[in-house]
Amino acid sequence: MITVLRSKVIINGEIINAIIDTRIVVVGGGIIKSKGRAEATIYFEKINIEIKTEVFDVNNEELIIGNDILIRLKAKIDFENEIMDIELNGEKESIPIKCEKQGKN
Repeated sequence: MITVLRSKVIINGEIINAIIDTRIVVVGGGIIKSKGRAEATIYFEKINIEIKTEVFDVNNEELIIGNDILIRLKAKIDFENEIMDIELNGEKESIPIKCEKQGKN
């Protein structure tokens, strides 16, 4: 079974589904080659954060928010209430998240 945390964010004016995770696992040991790096801004309600991200050729339009960004945002995830609290430059915000379980139990 896979557990995935999701939230919606705005990047460069477009609403994107974000996966909030600490690692990427490729099933079957395959390799996904990066198509390069991109700079973008993630817009939450009150907080905006500049990021550099790897771009991969995959069949979805999702952003993976990794540990480096979660650390910069001082993220605290409350699984029970499905909220992620973030803070940047003294500004605080609570982001709704959804915990999804996929696969067999």
